[in-house]
Amino acid sequence: MNNEYTTSSTLTIIFLTWIFIFPGEVNASDRDNSTTNWYDSSRYGWLYAGYGLAGSKQFGGLAGIVGFSYVKNHNQYTMRLITAGESRVYPHQPDYLNTVGSSDAYQFIDIGLLYGYGINSRYIKISASAGLSLLRGNVPRGIDDVRLFTFGIPLEINLFISPLPLIGFGFIGYGNINFISPLYGYMVCVQIGKVW
Repeated sequence: MNNEYTTSSTLTIIFLTWIFIFPGEVNASDRDNSTTNWYDSSRYGWLYAGYGLAGSKQFGGLAGIVGFSYVKNHNQYTMRLITAGESRVYPHQPDYLNTVGSSDAYQFIDIGLLYGYGINSRYIKISASAGLSLLRGNVPRGIDDVRLFTFGIPLEINLFISPLPLIGFGFIGYGNINFISPLYGYMVCVQIGKVW
């Protein structure tokens, strides 16, 4: 079957599933109209990007992330893309694979849709999310590599500090539970958008 057709169909299924599973929002009657803004009911939206470390049982390496989050009341909706790969030198592999430009390494692309709960103040935002993702993996098998596709459960914990209304900085701890190679790691990120 054509891989591009399969990928696009799978992404459509993920998107529709996300819409139908996570449509709920906190009821308007639950909004806190008091003077404190720690449980803020405003709407926020931001792009974020970061760089950090990735790991699994099979490898350790680097990872990058780009994503978009939308928050209404305490509900946080996130779309993210993570790329993770094994470091250039692989101590557990034979010498003939430790060459510059070798493609025989663990490499992953995680496209995920997540829903979570956030606690928002003007300057601090904390959230935890989970959802559904499509994971593409490049897994070494001897001198060859095998490309695999599978579904996963993406996980994400965010801590952002926002000194200005349009920009913030923070940390993301992430994971992906899947049948190829469960991933985990953390990144330093920048946040741009309506953050308060």
